Amino acid sequence: MPLIKFIIIIATLATPIVAEGIIEFNKDIRPIFSDHCFSCHGPDKRARKADLRLDTYEGAIRDLGGYSAIVPGDPDKSE
Repeated sequence: MPLIKFIIIIATLATPIVAEGIIEFNKDIRPIFSDHCFSCHGPDKRARKADLRLDTYEGAIRDLGGYSAIVPGDPDKSE
């Protein structure tokens, strides 16, 4: 999942640039996932692949059997 890792790296690097200094899933990350990931990892259960749901924060960070697709603040541990 190189796109997810790229997004996490960008989000991590962008942290100092964000006016509030805080990256919010719904405001900053979800729109990117919506454009690039929801067709396979969104709210439609029938279309969802790899049992990975990226349209909610909880789905994006949940344990997937010993690993998480996204580890907040740690792009190296994110898949």
